[in-house]
Amino acid sequence: MWLLRARPLLSALPFPLQVDECLRVLGHDRLFAVGDATDVKETKLGYLAKAQVCHGIHQGKTLL
Repeated sequence: MWLLRARPLLSALPFPLQVDECLRVLGHDRLFAVGDATDVKETKLGYLAKAQVCHGIHQGKTLL
């Protein structure tokens, strides 16, 4: 999730964000999150976030 210009949205979300297997934020059909902001049980390393982003892009294209 890019946080740029999202302050009102961020104040309404609990952190860490709970995501489903497609990295969709629970309760928000069109909001995806990756990396340190999520509750994914993994070591929080940058290269792993990059892998999540690739998966998220694929899922996003599928939804569009």
